[in-house]
Amino acid sequence: MMNKMVVSNLTHRPIRSIISMSAVALEVTMILLVVALFYGLLNGSKESQAGVGWDLMVTPPGATALIGVTGAPISVKVADVLARIPHVAVAAPVIWSFSQKPLEIVYGIDLASYDRLPPAFRYLSGTPFAGPDDVIVDDFYAKMNRKNVGDTIDVLNHRFRICGIVPHGKGGRKFLPMTDARTD
Repeated sequence: MMNKMVVSNLTHRPIRSIISMSAVALEVTMILLVVALFYGLLNGSKESQAGVGWDLMVTPPGATALIGVTGAPISVKVADVLARIPHVAVAAPVIWSFSQKPLEIVYGIDLASYDRLPPAFRYLSGTPFAGPDDVIVDDFYAKMNRKNVGDTIDVLNHRFRICGIVPHGKGGRKFLPMTDARTD
């Protein structure tokens, strides 16, 4: 009986049936796209943070969960206080600077302390920061943008020279000395 009703509904009202099937198909497709997008973002974030080597990130009360939006919400001097706590092996302050062109988070690091987070930077080419206006980029960025050591790039509305290329997975795509990442 139910099958007859379905078949007769399809034959007597074909336009309504097509619209209903299209609406259901569109809804299912949109749900799958949203799920795929969030899985991609989650896995991309996981891969970029996998090699950082930190166990704990300290932020002030009420800080936003969106990394990079607030830059340095607490003083980097807190790292000195945290380093004195027993069982803290490394306290590495990081300033996240939000860049709008292109849309990205730039890491401002103290190279000496950030390099003590296991594993240390392994340079595929180039060296650590050698002078002012130096930037370290990861291999994904270098390959996507066809950049090599010695090339200049715009970061936070300033020209920087690529001094080193490191494997991806140590946090960001671009690493600046902490003093250059301050946007205030």
